[in-house]
Amino acid sequence: MVAKFYNCKRDERYMYKITAADQTNSEPVNVEIITPANNVTHPTIRLQTGRIGQHTNYVWLSDLDRFYYIRSWKMENGYITCDLECDVLMSYKDVIINTNVIVKRVDNYMYLDDQGNRKWKYPKGQKPNYYLNDDKMKFNSYTNVRTISFEKGFNEDVQEFFLAIAGDVENADDPDDPPSGGDYSIYVISAMCGNFWQESTINPGIWESLNSGSWTSTLKGYGIGQWTNVGTTHGRLYNLHEWMRSKGFSDDDGDGQLSYLVHENYWTPNSSYSQFNTLTDFLTSTSTDLATLTHAFNRCWEGIHDGSWDARVTYAQNVYNYLVNHSSDNVNWIKGNRYLSDSEKLNNSVKVYQFFNN
Repeated sequence: MVAKFYNCKRDERYMYKITAADQTNSEPVNVEIITPANNVTHPTIRLQTGRIGQHTNYVWLSDLDRFYYIRSWKMENGYITCDLECDVLMSYKDVIINTNVIVKRVDNYMYLDDQGNRKWKYPKGQKPNYYLNDDKMKFNSYTNVRTISFEKGFNEDVQEFFLAIAGDVENADDPDDPPSGGDYSIYVISAMCGNFWQESTINPGIWESLNSGSWTSTLKGYGIGQWTNVGTTHGRLYNLHEWMRSKGFSDDDGDGQLSYLVHENYWTPNSSYSQFNTLTDFLTSTSTDLATLTHAFNRCWEGIHDGSWDARVTYAQNVYNYLVNHSSDNVNWIKGNRYLSDSEKLNNSVKVYQFFNN
């Protein structure tokens, strides 16, 4: 089987992702699939080292005639193995653009500009309009599709699918942002920030222990959430960096890191917090139990339970007390590879709150 590798720079919601100019290897490369043959949606491929160009994150496989995102990769014993995820939009673009779709929801709250920056179509604090149409309105997908949810699956034999979000390209929601119009609880944001206070002093530019590392360093945290590669050089830290770069963010961009937190959608359920089975369950919680929320994020997102257990709740309470009176302050991110003061931490907690609520 041969493969063509690319550096895909476009938002994943677009159907047309790449051109010939994005190809990172001048000639097709021989690869082999090392997962079962019937696994066409998430295969793993292997090839010799040195055959992938710099910044490669996308691949076409000849035998499957599909396009794939490279979600992770590693090198060992002279070979590279890549874990892939099928890009349904690009793989089936010719079918999709000639298919009528059923609109489930239209939402024109915000959009991304050509540089990937979020642009809000409404003044601060004003709610978006929603247009619900009881699944009766049909669009041609070529001009309207931006984000698709394949609720019934999709392959060569199944032509029906449902549109999750439709509208002009300029008006589409960014799936890496919180759902439009959702006022995220001050308790949820305070609980997150209580953990970030302990982990990073709510600082998107800090390395663990102030010792700078590389994006493939292991057991070395970075950023507001202290993303770390554990057991692999291409873990959560590496994936953070690659995603931030692909979206045009600097590595220490606080809004970018929070966008990645939503995109990454990382959550390890814990039986002690069964009311929060997913990150979305946590983010949209209406609970006012600040201690439970703080502990849940500590166990299910941070993945630890150590001597800072109670201190994190104290920090969360500090943030809550501050946000009650300052959540609308006009502030900027404070960052750098240093520990922030308490006043600087509280400043950045406002930025976290505003990211999820503006």
